[in-house]
Amino acid sequence: MDATTDVVVLGGGPAGAAAALGLATRGVDVKLLHSPEAAQARTAETLAPVARPLLEQIGVWSALAEDGHQPVYGSRSRWGAEGLKETSYVFHPHGHGWRLDRNRFDERLQWRAVERGAHWSGDVRVVAVDRIGDGWSLDWRQNGHAGTLRARFLIDATGRNSWLAQRQGAKRKHRDKLVAFVARVSIEGSASQSATLVEAVEDGWWYSIDFAAEGQREAVFFTDHDLPAAKLAATSEGWLELLRNTQETCAQVTSTSLPERPRSLSSRTGVLDKPADEGWLAVGDAALTSDPLASNGLVTALKSGLEAAAVVFDQLERPSDHAERGYARRVAMNHEAGLTLQIAYYRMEPRWRKSPFWARRQSIHPHLAAAR
Repeated sequence: MDATTDVVVLGGGPAGAAAALGLATRGVDVKLLHSPEAAQARTAETLAPVARPLLEQIGVWSALAEDGHQPVYGSRSRWGAEGLKETSYVFHPHGHGWRLDRNRFDERLQWRAVERGAHWSGDVRVVAVDRIGDGWSLDWRQNGHAGTLRARFLIDATGRNSWLAQRQGAKRKHRDKLVAFVARVSIEGSASQSATLVEAVEDGWWYSIDFAAEGQREAVFFTDHDLPAAKLAATSEGWLELLRNTQETCAQVTSTSLPERPRSLSSRTGVLDKPADEGWLAVGDAALTSDPLASNGLVTALKSGLEAAAVVFDQLERPSDHAERGYARRVAMNHEAGLTLQIAYYRMEPRWRKSPFWARRQSIHPHLAAAR
């Protein structure tokens, strides 16, 4: 690995790859360091049709079919008092959505960045970072080798861990206590092989999608980690009990037990109190995380990476004391906008106003939530 570069991007997820792509397109010498061991477990993810213009812009939309991702032709929801609602993408101006294989999707983004001129290194672990003059020094380890890399600017794309930002004194402000419990169950047939399902329940909500060819459904239960439902969902028996109490998510399920305990994943909404400072900034989940209910995490991550690339390029060309502060203000504004949308979604469900899960979300004003 070369000893000097303009920009180092720590993390090869969508936000990091988009940032590297945006910088390389502008002719910046950028290195994308990816550490698979730091990758978090994921749920099955879908990409809505509205993502098409952005993915066409970065040159990966046409590759989704050849990469084996599966089309999604609509969504279903039982939310509020109107019963089951179905939305079809048949007449959507951008066509259908996609059920993603995230590993393949991330690899496509990484190699797209490489095609535009970025330098990619996998299995790299950065173990130390220090400010050196007007730049940075990073100590790295890779397959038994070690070295030092110097850069003018750093981008933190390490996800919720915010590895770099935390070492620069940043702290994450959490908005809620949301946690996800994920498991797969066997199904006979499929209620809808090509649509997602969201279903509200008294202690939270469920998201699911079918893998009909495999005879399986991946179902995710979202609740707050301090509620009794979370303790129940952490066990195989409890998770299945909660599933059986749904109206739609349990349809066609044949499993009477789970091969292993459900995986738990933090899904808390939060934002860094300092997403940027002199010589560095954070992108994607490293900067802010939104409620999964909005279903826009990937698009937000890609936009974040591309915006960061523009900011960093300008800072390399014309250094300014205001650039990082301006970027930090935009992150805060995006966070508040996300909170406003999130609260609007939750207020559409009136059936369990006295339930702790719903009461917490329906009694808060978006501006007060952002201030927290």
